[in-house]
Amino acid sequence: MIKNVVLLSILSVLPATLTYAQGAKSAAKSTESKSSASKKADSKRAAKISPECKFNINGNDEMHYTATIGSKPVISPAFDISIPKSCPLFEITLTHIGKLPKEAMGHNIVIAETANLEKIATGGSTFKDKDYIDPKADSLVIAHSSVVGGGDHTTATIDTTKLDPKKDYSFFCTFPGHFALMKGKVLLVDKPVK
Repeated sequence: MIKNVVLLSILSVLPATLTYAQGAKSAAKSTESKSSASKKADSKRAAKISPECKFNINGNDEMHYTATIGSKPVISPAFDISIPKSCPLFEITLTHIGKLPKEAMGHNIVIAETANLEKIATGGSTFKDKDYIDPKADSLVIAHSSVVGGGDHTTATIDTTKLDPKKDYSFFCTFPGHFALMKGKVLLVDKPVK
């Protein structure tokens, strides 16, 4: 009698367990395909952005941005990011060339009006899971990347229609304490800078 009750209990739970397992498998497959589709869309969008609408910048373990302007390597804040007015989208790729993990020396790149730089850079120190950007300041941010550690890279894509030629813009890192050294100007220019 007890064996029959146990067997019936197991059999009554089995369909629900199988349904749950199939649902989880289906959800995982759905997530995989969304992830793949998202990656394909990102790569197509990146392919459509012309070279003059892209900028590469590095972050290092010495808490500096570096870039090559022309053939000359420069350290922030001694350089600007020049965005041609002809670019509908402008892509900034940040590569962390250091070795320290993002928990110790993480870097991101944020674009905002210069007037809001300090508010954004200092207000997000407790929002590690939000790339050190206070959600209350989200509306002040024009574009930002994720925070990365040594050996990683990330991208920020700027919708240039959000840039007003009459205003001043800056790029900076929101990892706590970094914005003092990791910042520079963002300029709208008529012609691409080589």
